[in-house]
Amino acid sequence: MKKSVRYTLLVILIIGAAPIFIALFTDYEINKWVMALSYAIIGIIVLVTSFLKKKEER
Repeated sequence: MKKSVRYTLLVILIIGAAPIFIALFTDYEINKWVMALSYAIIGIIVLVTSFLKKKEER
């Protein structure tokens, strides 16, 4: 996997995980749809990363 793709996915993951960390470590309540979107972004990033790694191995 190219470094540019890896860093792009990392930035998207950090932005997507920010509401989860805000909800965990503060008393601020995050909208349930924002939390669901954050989990969806993390799931999609994991799937894309695993697909790219498997493609790279072949």
